[in-house]
Amino acid sequence: MIIHPRLLVMVLVISLAGFIFNGCTHFEAKPLVASENLARMEQRSLMDSDLRKFVETNMHKTFTEWPPDPIDFEILTLVALYLNPELNVARAKSYEALSAEISAGERPQPSISFSPAYNSSTPSGGGSPWVLGLSFDLPIELFRKRSYRISEARHLTDAAKLAIAEKAWEIRTDLKKNMIALWQAREEELLARQKSETMDELVRIMSARFEAGDISKNELIPVQLSAQQAHIEYSAVKGGTAGILINLEGVAGLAPHALDGLNIELSCFEQAPPEIPSSSARRMALLNRADVLSSIAEYEAIESLLRFEIAKQYPDLNLSPGYEYDQGDNKWQLGFQLTLPLFNRNRGAIAEAEARRTTASAKFNALQANILNDIEYSIAVFRSEQDKLEGAVSALDSYKKQAEFVKKQYEVGEVDKQAVISSRLEVINAASIKLDSQIKMQESLADIEQTLQTPLNASALPIASILTEVK
Repeated sequence: MIIHPRLLVMVLVISLAGFIFNGCTHFEAKPLVASENLARMEQRSLMDSDLRKFVETNMHKTFTEWPPDPIDFEILTLVALYLNPELNVARAKSYEALSAEISAGERPQPSISFSPAYNSSTPSGGGSPWVLGLSFDLPIELFRKRSYRISEARHLTDAAKLAIAEKAWEIRTDLKKNMIALWQAREEELLARQKSETMDELVRIMSARFEAGDISKNELIPVQLSAQQAHIEYSAVKGGTAGILINLEGVAGLAPHALDGLNIELSCFEQAPPEIPSSSARRMALLNRADVLSSIAEYEAIESLLRFEIAKQYPDLNLSPGYEYDQGDNKWQLGFQLTLPLFNRNRGAIAEAEARRTTASAKFNALQANILNDIEYSIAVFRSEQDKLEGAVSALDSYKKQAEFVKKQYEVGEVDKQAVISSRLEVINAASIKLDSQIKMQESLADIEQTLQTPLNASALPIASILTEVK
């Protein structure tokens, strides 16, 4: 059976149309509704079973009760790495970069053209007046252009993944400083209450002495004013943990009040500071920070882009096979096309890529220099705060010994109750100075960990585990 060329052309066109439309991706609507999203945010709590599994997996332990009692810094860090919405933004950007790899790997699309024509001047009986033309255009990329595009996209994907790790460290540092602030607020409230109660006791003693005529009104009034000031200070810090707790829950990705009534372990901030890494360890951290590796990946992406622009100096090949049915005659043709580099050799794009590479190199040098300075500065600050803390601890010990001595003197009748209370106030004031030094030292430790991106006395961040689906 002989198939008429016109029928063959129609069959080919219809088959190609069916193939093209069957392979298309269809739009799927995912409306963003603020009220529904808010409802999900308000339900974020520690009772999420997937969250519990994430924490147990990364801590390599199974909790007999959940939420655990107490909840320490390591647990809250894992909670933040699982729920914090800013980390989800970084994850989403990494998926964008990963999708760009698909685009970079796509080959140029072939095209088909169908050009029917009708010859109205054909004499009757002189054959078919129809002229049917069918041609294909098949572009072929040469000189590894596609591989350079893929290389650029993969390096950008690596940089986006490393940005997740960078964001994770920022979240960890923010979480730790909020926990330090919570510990500070609790300790300050305790000291303020002790001072207020001690001042009240001193006022009672001084008032009794005034009533007995032992002291004048001028001696009593300053003590009363100091007691009032102590009451004001206590009122100012009392309940100050509520706002800090809200901030802490926000960093952890939890809904407000999700941590209410739970025991948050803060004693780790009272422990002796860990050893600072040696110079060689600091150098390794300097070479392996997430932002350093990300900057290198971005530089390599620009190098791939430069290779791509250089390869674009050379033309690609377009094959154009075709068929024409011309009034009964079957005509076949094979054509090809090359772009002639007569007016430019892509020098502009090459120069832009070279300039971007130079800029990326300069940014990398500046980044390493800034990190090196930040590391040494944060260590210098820590050592200074450590020396201040040692002095505050020594002073507190001296005041405690003095208070014990005064107490013994009071027991044998050598001093009065006022002397005991005064020595107790000196201990409270010294404890307040020590607390301030502890806070500053702990904050400087958090800065060291951030600049090194290395935990000093805790488990390493589970970077591999946080490269997960957006929550």
